Amino acid sequence: GGFLEVQSDAVTVLADTAIRADDIDEAAAESQRRLAEDALSKQQSEIDYGLASAQLAEATAQLSTVRQLKTRALRG
Repeated sequence: GGFLEVQSDAVTVLADTAIRADDIDEAAAESQRRLAEDALSKQQSEIDYGLASAQLAEATAQLSTVRQLKTRALRG
């Protein structure tokens, strides 16, 4: 979680964690997404579900970022 403030001359991000886009490993994120989806389908408790849901959200966000950067690179 965090906050984002956008002004005309600056953007401020306050977050619990951050990963630079260049540091995201697409293959690792895809693997993590698959593992989280598998864990969700085999959940044993609410704790398992919460953890797997968080892992799935993180992996999906990383993959989305990587794909957006690739799309921009192809355009530019």
